[in-house]
Amino acid sequence: MEDLVYLNKRKKRETDLLTIAYRYKEFVESCGSIKKASEIIGISETTIKIYLKILELPDIVKNLVACRKIDCIMVIRELSKIKNEELLLEIIKNINKLNVSQIRHIKCINKLTRNAQPKRIIEYVLSKGDKYDRRRKNI
Repeated sequence: MEDLVYLNKRKKRETDLLTIAYRYKEFVESCGSIKKASEIIGISETTIKIYLKILELPDIVKNLVACRKIDCIMVIRELSKIKNEELLLEIIKNINKLNVSQIRHIKCINKLTRNAQPKRIIEYVLSKGDKYDRRRKNI
């Protein structure tokens, strides 16, 4: 159990997030519930749920997490919310250029503009940085 707490410390973490997710999954299964596991470890249920979402992501994303190309739990949280596989793959192609805020913006634009191409949405967000009009629908 102590190693789970240690693994969660960002500054000291030497383990990739996928490995941590598998460890949390095993611990939750041994405890019987996320709530009980969170009480024992001393972290929130939400944190454990975010780690468990890593295991639900497509293999291509898991591979990037395993080799630490994606090493931010908040990026993974945002990626896990994207249901459009084409959009997810385009984001993955540009993952080194995007931050968490930009991924959120891409999700918002995609929701507002159902017929826009994912590549164009990403190009638009990258061209604007963090400054763009979320209500713009002519992409």
